[in-house]
Amino acid sequence: MMDVLVSLAAEPGKVVSKEALLAAVWGGAFVEEGALTQVIHGLRKALGDDARQPRYIQTIPKRGYQLVAVVEPEQVPSEAPPASPSIASPAPAPAKWGRARLVQAAAVLMVALVVWIAWARQRVKGNDEIRIVVLPFENLGQAEDPFFAAGLTEEITANLALVPGMQIIPGRNALDTQGHPKSMADLEEELNVDYVLLGKVKWLAGRREVRVMPQLVRVADETLVPTLPFEGDADQPFAAQQKISRGVITALEVTLTPDQFQGIGRRSTDNSEAYRAYVQGIVFKEQPFYSPQNLEKAAQMFAQAVEIDPEFAEAWAELSQVHSYLAFNTDRSIRRKEQARRAMERAVALGPDLVATRLAQAYFHYRCLNDYAAALKDLDAAARIAPNLAVIHDTRGLLLRRLGRLREAIGELNRALDLNPRSADQAWTLAETYAAVRNYDEANKYFDRAIALAPDESFYYEQKARVLLAWTGHLGEARAVLEASPVRDTPAMELAVFFFDLYEHKYQQALTRLTAEEERSTLSPMDQIRLSVFKVLALERLGRSREALVLAEENLKTLQLRTAQYSRHPLFNSYLALTLAQLGRRKEAIAKAEEAVEQGRYDAFSGPWFIEIQAIVDARLGRQQEAIARLKWLLSHSYREPMSAPELRVDPVWDPLQSDPEFEALLR
Repeated sequence: MMDVLVSLAAEPGKVVSKEALLAAVWGGAFVEEGALTQVIHGLRKALGDDARQPRYIQTIPKRGYQLVAVVEPEQVPSEAPPASPSIASPAPAPAKWGRARLVQAAAVLMVALVVWIAWARQRVKGNDEIRIVVLPFENLGQAEDPFFAAGLTEEITANLALVPGMQIIPGRNALDTQGHPKSMADLEEELNVDYVLLGKVKWLAGRREVRVMPQLVRVADETLVPTLPFEGDADQPFAAQQKISRGVITALEVTLTPDQFQGIGRRSTDNSEAYRAYVQGIVFKEQPFYSPQNLEKAAQMFAQAVEIDPEFAEAWAELSQVHSYLAFNTDRSIRRKEQARRAMERAVALGPDLVATRLAQAYFHYRCLNDYAAALKDLDAAARIAPNLAVIHDTRGLLLRRLGRLREAIGELNRALDLNPRSADQAWTLAETYAAVRNYDEANKYFDRAIALAPDESFYYEQKARVLLAWTGHLGEARAVLEASPVRDTPAMELAVFFFDLYEHKYQQALTRLTAEEERSTLSPMDQIRLSVFKVLALERLGRSREALVLAEENLKTLQLRTAQYSRHPLFNSYLALTLAQLGRRKEAIAKAEEAVEQGRYDAFSGPWFIEIQAIVDARLGRQQEAIARLKWLLSHSYREPMSAPELRVDPVWDPLQSDPEFEALLR
């Protein structure tokens, strides 16, 4: 880079041909023109220059490059300072090098030094890594296998993520809201990428053969970097993704050991049917936003893959990951946990050093055993193999939250968002974490980002409204956020509005929000019982005590079944405690609330929720001092959706404390 800059600075304002630069810098050795353009790109990056609006180096199409920055000789004193007696005087310069040439050379070296310092600083920050976005490969014509192109994209992305020095940005970040690729200028500005990898898949008529034509584009000057196409058997898709991944690494001149290079694209199966099922599972799993239905489909495809080839380690690992995720979010049954365990143990036996296996171990320890320390060790092992995978930083951030290390978690989640910048879910996770430390300003910013990225996802509006209420206590403003959602007629949104009705003491309106059929068919078991427990409160406030008692008795039966089914879930025990309090069963309610808190002590992020419900039970039972002591503790700690004074003022569950002077003092 310094040699190229010196050559350009020696001819300021003049066009220096590519041939002249290649000869001057590489001394006649055979090198591809791409080496020069890569150096020019490096110089621009170091100088903060823009190829489209250059301030330093301008590309002159078909001719060469021109240094457009002003080059001035450094002003030196008319008389040189006396030489130190202890240092010998330098030999005189050759006659052809006059004083002006020496000054010019010194100026060039000064500029080069500045560039080198900027470049070195970038290296210290890690900015010398190559950032690539992999766009979805496009099917040309009627695809015989609709999952081939999608699977190819996912696999190439996963392969390149294993390469040290590469930051791979998932392709969905490069698409607009209609699913079309953005312009190169937008990609450079929004994603800060150096290269874009895209490609087309053409199915050869009448044969199970494909031609895959990858294109690697250098974003700074929109130059194509030559990469090898693939033509071959569609029933050997791993050959295509392996050849293209290795071709990209070779084109970018990334140095790998022979073992590292040979490991790129290697899979533990050579069975095309097993691999096809595996790819379909990956496609279902990677659908944006959490969907139990898609994850169940993914589990079915991974199970099919290992049934076809029981030695397929990656498929076992992915199967375990999906079961662990469902065990944590949807189905906390012993059966689901055992499914995750068996698949994970099989993956470890077949491929202990695979990234997928390490992640399967991490998810099992995290989501099935609540062993966060063990999960962090698993993630550290995965990061040694693939340090730039967004999912590793995201999961580490989630684990650090559970351990109460929220500041560190924010750092990891920011790193994950940098690697996956257009992920609405990633932005929401960061917003939720900022809200947990009551940095409402930053939380609001990232909720807005999530909404901008996924404007039809009503969940983000619900979360932003809740945080706004905790921040300001303004019910009207918070409800306006809910009303801004373009999707307002879903049961989940109706559930959110139900609680705002309670806050505004509109109890009759709250009770009409959801029909019994909607509750059963669309709400999760947890949301169903949460709604039903607080319907008891609404009935009580309307003076319909008998109906409230009947509903509480029904809730008791349901909760007794749920706590038996989901013995690991403290939230069901918490709602059971609140239901017992509603029924006047004081001793049992206090004991059950304590049991739920004890179950949640391992979780610093969500565990305080159970203390919050315990405080509601105390307030309900007339234990004001105990309730207020718990509220003081909650207000001084960071946790998920934390309690705030504005919320305490509007939530009717705290009405029993309103006349207590200590509660009023706490609010003030």
